[in-house]
Amino acid sequence: MPLPVMSSPVMPSPALVFDDVTVAFDSSIAVEGVSAVVQPGDSVALIGPNGAGKSTLLRATLGLVPLARGSITVLGTDPVTARRHVAYVPQADQLDREFPVTVIDVVRMGRYRSVGWGRRLRRSDKILAADALERVGLSDRAHDRFGTLSGGQRQRVLLARAICQQARLLLLDEPFNGVDSTTQEALLAVLSELRNDGVAIVMPTHDLAVAHLACGDACLLNRRQVAFGPIEDVLDLDALRDTYSGQQLVGPGDQVIIAAGHHDSNVHHHDH
Repeated sequence: MPLPVMSSPVMPSPALVFDDVTVAFDSSIAVEGVSAVVQPGDSVALIGPNGAGKSTLLRATLGLVPLARGSITVLGTDPVTARRHVAYVPQADQLDREFPVTVIDVVRMGRYRSVGWGRRLRRSDKILAADALERVGLSDRAHDRFGTLSGGQRQRVLLARAICQQARLLLLDEPFNGVDSTTQEALLAVLSELRNDGVAIVMPTHDLAVAHLACGDACLLNRRQVAFGPIEDVLDLDALRDTYSGQQLVGPGDQVIIAAGHHDSNVHHHDH
């Protein structure tokens, strides 16, 4: 009698794969040699000094800058094709606070890529937007002007817009930068829910305490990849010194780590 065939569980395809990713601008290397695999439900902290290439890596993931070498696979396809399933959440203070738009209008913008710009939103789209705003705890501000909210509240609205988009990969640019403890707790709770739903998250951050709370993995970056892996393994003092090469880094509890090492005078202190 033949033995029963055991079916192996089907593993979901990775949300994001970097394979020796290198980006250069006018023959100047912005970031090189990044290799990492991000699975659905993973959250990765991009950690490195200003000018390390973190923003460049996000832009490459969105298909906005060409690669000099290597490849990026997003949700099983190329970055441009996958873009409708990827949400980018900028820092709230980068946006025009005077733009006359309500909070709920900002959240509903997350539906336009699916519905089509200029087309009327369906009732189901409006329900998705209301639910997303409720998830970030700002339903009571739905009809306020976006610019009247605090920086932390605006950051939560931008996350609600991404939730409304139903993206499977979230790219969050320093989401905890300058937010108060209430907003930090709200963001952490929502990000945890999204990860449980299988959403993958990549977020640059300078805050090591937040990185530990929000992420399971870390990618240490300073133009080149220093390390990638589980956050408790990667964030050791030697690796951080290598990453920050002589620059000041604030650790958990506002503890200042002076990263000893040789400073590379060729490192430009601005992100492309």
